This record gives sequence, C-alpha cells and structure tokens, in this order.
Amino acid sequence: MRWFAAQAIVLALISASPAMAADDCPGKPDAIGTSRTIVVDPRGHPQIGTINYSETLPLADREVVLTFDDGPRPPFTTKVLEILAAECVKATFFTIGQMAEAYPEELRKLRDAGHTIGTHSYTHPTYFDAISRDRAELEIEVGVASAAVVLGDRNDVSPFFRYPGLGRTMASEDHLAKRGMMAWSADVLADDWKRVSARDIVNRAITRLEARGKGILLLHDIHPATVVALPTLLRTLKEHGFRIVHVVPATADRLKTATAPQDWAAPWAAQKRWPRLYPFARGAIDDELLVPGAQIFQITDNIARTAVTRTVRTVTVEKVKGRYYRRIVQHHRIVEYEPPARTAWPAPAQDNVSAEPVLPVPSLASAGVEYALRPEAEDGRWPLAESALGIEIGATRVRTVAFDPLGGMQSLPTK
Repeated sequence: MRWFAAQAIVLALISASPAMAADDCPGKPDAIGTSRTIVVDPRGHPQIGTINYSETLPLADREVVLTFDDGPRPPFTTKVLEILAAECVKATFFTIGQMAEAYPEELRKLRDAGHTIGTHSYTHPTYFDAISRDRAELEIEVGVASAAVVLGDRNDVSPFFRYPGLGRTMASEDHLAKRGMMAWSADVLADDWKRVSARDIVNRAITRLEARGKGILLLHDIHPATVVALPTLLRTLKEHGFRIVHVVPATADRLKTATAPQDWAAPWAAQKRWPRLYPFARGAIDDELLVPGAQIFQITDNIARTAVTRTVRTVTVEKVKGRYYRRIVQHHRIVEYEPPARTAWPAPAQDNVSAEPVLPVPSLASAGVEYALRPEAEDGRWPLAESALGIEIGATRVRTVAFDPLGGMQSLPTK
C-alpha cells in the first residue's frame, strides 16, 4: 500500500512542470514571471472557456492564462515576444496557417522561446460557424498542417484549437474531439481587436478579470495597441495580485496535472449556449421560389422513386438437436412510386389598390362622415349633413336619427 502511495506522489511530481517565479527572471526582481505550468489532457476536457462552455482551465483564484490570436505578424509579434521575455512570461499563441506560411521565422521564434503554439484555422473565416462542415474541417486540418510544416515537427504544434471569432459549431466540436484536440474559448475579452486605445485594453482586461477572479484572457498579437498595452497590463496584473499560468498538453513523457472535476468548473459559468444561427439570406436570394420537388431536398428522381421500403416479417419454427427455435426473418422490399407532379406556385392575388402614387390627405370625408364645422349652429351642436342621417327601425315606429360625433345618436322630430 505504501508503495502505491509513493508511486502516486512521484507521478504527481513528474506531471507538474517546474514553476517559474519572478526570482527566476534574471535582472528583473519586479517581473511578474510565470507562477506555474499545468499539463492538460484534451481528451479528458475537450472544451474549455466559459464564453462558450461550462468549463474552464483548473486555475486557482487570481491565476490568469495569457493567449494571443491571429499571428504571427511582424513587427507586432516580435515586440510581444520581447515584452513577454522581459517579464519571463509564457503564453499560448493560436496561429493562423496562412500567417505561419508567410512568416515562418516568427513562428519558430515562438517555439524557441518556450511558448505553447495552438492553431486558429488556415484562413480565419469571418463567420466560422456559418461555413460548411467540409470547409470547417479543411480549415482545421490545413491550419495544423501548415504550422507543423513550418516548425518541422508535428509535436511542436499543441492539440489546442480556437475558433475564429469564437464561432463554434457542434460539427466542428465533434471533429476536434475525434482528433483528440481541445477546443479553446476564453473567459475574459480585452476587446483589443476593436478600435480602442491601449489604456482601454488594460482597463477592460483588469476590470473583467477582477469580476471573474481568474480565467483565460484573449488578446491578439497583430495589433499595435496590444503591443503598447502589454507592458502596462503585465505590471497592473502583478499590482492586483494576479499570477500568470502556462498551459501545455499532456504527452507520453509528460503526465497531466492531477485535478478534481470541480477544479474545471467556473462559478460564473452559465449553461451551454446554443450556437449562433445565421439566416439563409446570407447567401444569394432567388427572385422566385423553386418549384416543389425532390431536388429541393437534394434527392434525385431515381432516389425519390425508391425512397420507401416495406418490411415483411416471417416467423418459422425449426427443430435443432431436440430443441425448437423460432426463426424470424425480415425482408425489406423496395416499393417504387412516382414522385408527385411538379406544379407551379399559384400566382398571388392582386389587391384592388389605387394606382395613385400619393394617398389623399386624411379628412372627415375619407372616414365616411360628412358634416360642416360650424360652431355658430343655433343649438350648439354640430350641424349634420344629409349623408349623416340614418333610419332606425324600432318595434312600433320608424324614426329618423342622426349620428352626432360628440353626442352620439340623437332622434330628430319626424315630419
């Protein structure tokens, strides 16, 4: 029993990578440094980041994971690397395949500096959650392959993927899970992709981290405002008592950090959100509807003719080695049928609308009431025109009545 306990302790020590404190940052006693490194297994927790999911990384209070999207892009990525190196900070970079191919040396600098390299698709589609499933899988796979080719080793690319614009889809999530990749969202946004100043980036990041208490911070290494804000952001994080955590994937030689299920739950996380849906009007719109038919549902006429099957079930009794058995056989017979005749859509009914380009000015006459506005009338009531008179039929007599807009219906003396 003691041997198993000792083995568990050894495994826990091996799985926890050595932490880098500010004391390990030569010549920078005031640097924030990297407090610790955690090792995660994507297969155990395939989706993290409470902007999209109910789980986040197993962080303690006041711990922050820095992430940068959309690079590499010199000179901004180069400056970000210099700032992080000066503070002995390790981060996670989600690179775009095309950017990696365009600036391969920048990507290798990320790897050589010890940062984690994830992927962010190949072309960064603006609406990743609106593209087809095949296109999404292609973006994921080619993005990973591009980074791997540039780095020369597939193992240098971590199985971490972040959706462009955080546009997740269930189909893409299934594909990532099958590939053993972790879908990263975020917990805190600094809005540095918007047209905001460096001061706003720092203020928004700190304010939102204070509200959360910890989390994954999303930044971009392609914007000059982010480069300007980063030194102040790191300094302010330290002043507010935050600590930087580095995240790496588990491998055969690097065991995952021991955690409990509740460590991955965020107290502020809501239930899973529905994916954003876009109207079909995003594509081209035809002037006329298609004629109803099987082709609307991407079914050819040949398939439509044999789309229905009829199941025939037969039961027989057989004797085998003195025992009786029931043999049940199901025959599936194709029942052909002709597709329904295609008919044109009915023409819309033409309303009897005036062809005049301008409607008449509203008046009493347009409401069907005709009377003159003469306050000098003898009895103080509105004088009534002939068309305002009606006939009321009672049980015993007929009387002439008038409709007074102020006094209601009044009887007039009969002649």
